[in-house]
Amino acid sequence: MVDAAGVRMAKRHGSLSAEQWRQSGKSTQQLVGMLAHSLGLTPTSEAISMNDLQRSLDFETFERRLRSVANQ
Repeated sequence: MVDAAGVRMAKRHGSLSAEQWRQSGKSTQQLVGMLAHSLGLTPTSEAISMNDLQRSLDFETFERRLRSVANQ
């Protein structure tokens, strides 16, 4: 997964942990939006709830995106 700047997210590369993200004042929905976008599940990285993300996906699209990410 990559962040908004396209940099791979990993703690060893200085990425924020989920706890640090929360402490910085950012919402869960912002994190979900960023992660979903980095996986190609949403067209933008704007905030989205897990429920809204789930409703926006169909199984075939979800499976295709996960296979694509796994093969990178």
